[in-house]
Amino acid sequence: MPLQIDGIIYINQNLVLDILKHYGGLYFEPAKQEINADNFSMVTSTMVESKISKTDTLSTPKQVMFDFMEAYIQKMKQSKDYVPLLSIIQESLKK
Repeated sequence: MPLQIDGIIYINQNLVLDILKHYGGLYFEPAKQEINADNFSMVTSTMVESKISKTDTLSTPKQVMFDFMEAYIQKMKQSKDYVPLLSIIQESLKK
């Protein structure tokens, strides 16, 4: 039976930067610093390339991105300010 793909979601880095610009940065413990729109690319690239990740068997070098995303989603849930997020996503889709 051939592998079937239901769908793929691709998030452009510019979308992440726009979200960070609107909602602000987040202190991220694995990086020991705040990650914001100004340093997101540099910090996350450094962490992924240096393979800073969890030590469990399901860990990958990109695990740090999933961990950051999880922490940032929690921050956004606390703000309960979702309308700008929809606008940011809509603008990103237009581009």
